[in-house]
Amino acid sequence: MITAKTLLEGPRGRRLLFEFAIISEQNDDDGTHALHEAMFWFSAKNAPASSFILSDTSNDKDPYSSIKSHQKSASVEAVISAMNQVPLAPVTSTRALGALADSVAHAVYWQEPDETDICLADSDMYAPLERIASHICDSKAIAWWSNPVDYNDQWEVRWVEDGQEVSGEPSSVSSQVLKQWEQSMQQWETTHKPDLSLPVDQLPGGEWHSTPPFLLHQSSRSILDAPLGLYCEEDGRCLSEARAYRLNVGAYEDKVFEIRSEQDWKYLCQTYPLEVATSRRAVWVPTTGQDLSWVMPNWKQVAADYAGVHLTVEAYLSCAGKALPIGNHASVIAGWNPDTTYWFDSAIRAAAEPYSWWRGDDLAGTWHRRDSH
Repeated sequence: MITAKTLLEGPRGRRLLFEFAIISEQNDDDGTHALHEAMFWFSAKNAPASSFILSDTSNDKDPYSSIKSHQKSASVEAVISAMNQVPLAPVTSTRALGALADSVAHAVYWQEPDETDICLADSDMYAPLERIASHICDSKAIAWWSNPVDYNDQWEVRWVEDGQEVSGEPSSVSSQVLKQWEQSMQQWETTHKPDLSLPVDQLPGGEWHSTPPFLLHQSSRSILDAPLGLYCEEDGRCLSEARAYRLNVGAYEDKVFEIRSEQDWKYLCQTYPLEVATSRRAVWVPTTGQDLSWVMPNWKQVAADYAGVHLTVEAYLSCAGKALPIGNHASVIAGWNPDTTYWFDSAIRAAAEPYSWWRGDDLAGTWHRRDSH
């Protein structure tokens, strides 16, 4: 069962708590948005000047006068004060999903965390965030966040643009995909090993994901009668059309490795290690703030023992995006979507006829299924 402490442990969990407070604030009848405004001014004050310029037309000589006039609001203390005053809305499946989707959408593991995540990581934020976490964890609406794969309800989402699928069809030969992926990873490490002596800001950009290869089948359950993958995608494409294919995976029950906690990820990295010191250093150092010797699971080796690997929502919220110590090394869960399962077996097939979905223009971006396949 997910606990308040679990939600406070990771950057995505803390962001979910903030986003739920924002949703509650929007739901409040008094119409005030003190928390939104406090975090806005904190971000404006602390963001690099090149990425966040507010121009005050009444004072063209000083484009930052708007920020300066809100100095008292641009602080962690102001955010805490505003957060403590938010009346928390009842936890419904819709609100919980909205907060989860917003947290996923703001994951950026190829650069420094954004100013909101930095604020939420401040130790003084623990108490106000804990109030929200306890409120959420008392609800049955989030009970499934700790659940393993739902073998009877798995949907693979493929994004559509101009009537064509742009996600790429998964390979029918997963063993070849995994072999090529392993070779590519090892070649990068060998070729760029001299780069380890360079400062991080002089390194060539590298991959930031720690997922299995994308050309494998990947799926998640449905929530509120729609595939979760429609709502929750890191570094998403922001498209408004998609097709969802049901995967028939009942034969693989108990053959999927479950990542429920930090310990499960550590087990994979220690049992099936793959050094990624050169390919991930340029991106994982900025996002974690730690310059460590990086490793991740070798998914080709994992595939020899399991039919797939599944990341629970709980593990995503508590572990994703932070440096996880692995003996003398470290790792990051990055590029994963909550509740996603990657499938290693080539025998897995999607249903021939998908369902088509479109995103509404309402504030929540609700997805709707078309009447026919």
